[in-house]
Amino acid sequence: MSGVSYFKNARDFEANNTTFNLNTYVSDGDALQYLHKHSATSAMHDSEERYPPPLCHEGTREVVICRIEGWYGFEIPPEKKIMWVHAPAGYGKTAVAGTVSKNMESRTDLDFNPVGATFFFWRSSPERNSPARFIITLAYQFTMSIPELAPHIEAAVKRNPMVLNKALEVQLIKLIVEPFKSLGELDDMPHRLVIIDGLDECINSDQQSRVEKQYAEDQERVQVRILELIRTLHSHNLPLCFLILSRPEPWIKRHIESRSVGKVRPARPTVVAWPARLALCQLLAAVGTHSPAEFG
Repeated sequence: MSGVSYFKNARDFEANNTTFNLNTYVSDGDALQYLHKHSATSAMHDSEERYPPPLCHEGTREVVICRIEGWYGFEIPPEKKIMWVHAPAGYGKTAVAGTVSKNMESRTDLDFNPVGATFFFWRSSPERNSPARFIITLAYQFTMSIPELAPHIEAAVKRNPMVLNKALEVQLIKLIVEPFKSLGELDDMPHRLVIIDGLDECINSDQQSRVEKQYAEDQERVQVRILELIRTLHSHNLPLCFLILSRPEPWIKRHIESRSVGKVRPARPTVVAWPARLALCQLLAAVGTHSPAEFG
């Protein structure tokens, strides 16, 4: 059988019954850049897109913020490593999340950055209203906030760059769980806080043309998927704790209440004078070590 010429102007060259394989390779120096390129950098708490970020006015939301910071400040038992703050639209949940991020990063009593990663969903932003880049964005931030983890995440990307196109559940294992496990003993590693704001803003925007009922079902599906990803991370006993802020959508509430999760339900704006803040944080932290009950 005569061959087919594949290369223009080539002489005395034939390819018969040929299979071409295309492989992607990433060098050591390019792995982080490759990860960065696929991340939703605008979803991070200190991104340019969010500048200036919404923050709580001084003296407001103090009880809620202290409750969160107190929960993180004590040794967190495995079953209490996820906290859900829920309130209706307009309460200022995003400002609470931003303030907690800022406060935690500003702590001078720690020799590490307690904020491991953040993701602020937003329905109007194509980069932030879908789960597509969620795991990649967390993994990229971990390379910055947990320096000893960076080589292992880089190695995972170099080993298989196509992992960034895999299912989120696969990305979670390859980019986060396995790199953490590669560190060996994790018991002595300080917990990092992962802040996820606006879960109800994750709407899978490419589906908006569907009929209303199907659109609502699609929102529920993608939001519950994010919760399942968080639960999977939690199940691996990694040194991570998760703060989730959202509206009290029925499906989110059902999913959260079926698990052991701390819940904070702000009832109204709260003002606490600054001199009382430290005492209040200590009191709420002590309460937080015993009970994750709703706070309202």
